[in-house]
Amino acid sequence: MGIEREPDGTVTTHDLGLSIGALAKAVGVAVETLRTWERRYGQPVPHRLPSGHRRYSLDTVDRLRLVTALIERGHKPSEVVPLDEAALARLAGLAEPPPESTSPEERWFEAARTMDEQGMLRRLETRWARLDIIGFLDGFLAPLLIETGERWARGELTIAQEHFASEIVAQFLIGRWRPMSAVQDGPVAVAATPSGERHSLGLHMAALALAAAGWQIRFLGADTPDDDIVAAADATGARAVVLGASPSLARAQLEDTLSRLHRSLGERAIWCGGTAPVERPGISWATNLAELYHWAREQAAG
Repeated sequence: MGIEREPDGTVTTHDLGLSIGALAKAVGVAVETLRTWERRYGQPVPHRLPSGHRRYSLDTVDRLRLVTALIERGHKPSEVVPLDEAALARLAGLAEPPPESTSPEERWFEAARTMDEQGMLRRLETRWARLDIIGFLDGFLAPLLIETGERWARGELTIAQEHFASEIVAQFLIGRWRPMSAVQDGPVAVAATPSGERHSLGLHMAALALAAAGWQIRFLGADTPDDDIVAAADATGARAVVLGASPSLARAQLEDTLSRLHRSLGERAIWCGGTAPVERPGISWATNLAELYHWAREQAAG
């Protein structure tokens, strides 16, 4: 409570709330960002004291913390700032969805079979909102992609359906890791797959884990010659090179690539994943994204 003088001179007490500066500090968002949100989206809503000063209720802090958490997950401010508390809670997975007769995974595969792009994106968005990043990658997406490949091998999905599903996932991941990477000021990692490796979906998953850990990503993509990977690492001052390799890549070729990169990259860290580990000095192998994420966080903090 605070004391405020009315225009007629009467002294009354009011719940003054928070100034915009105090609100910004409590939420961890710049004052100018809050003003932009209020101007564009009508949130947060202040109340005015008799003196004309603007104040924000304490409830606004919790609401904006939920907004910023959703933005960190990859949602756009225009998507989440205008939402009411109930909608924010549903999007964040804090409100239980109505029960459905089939699992999210089965609904995903049904959408893949019918090439229902929006249905597939809804399944991804739902899991993204309910899980942390590593839970989403290791607990949901990795098993889903393995099952997708197995269903294709059994003839339950066509090549077109499998390719369509992979492209939807790739674009979803890119839409999450690129905005994260763009605002990071941590170490740089070069991400690529070796020559002959055309599968880059796992590399996008690794890019998301790294960006979430505070790293900047320089994504070279699939089928990148060794010399170009080294040149990119030199040009960007990268602290690490992250490689994706599927079981379809010839084992001898992968071993040769790792040996040459280790000789050329000096003290830079080299991480690889996606297939059975290759035992090579100086090569770290990620059997899951959690390992890469926790290593990356330690390196960024150091």
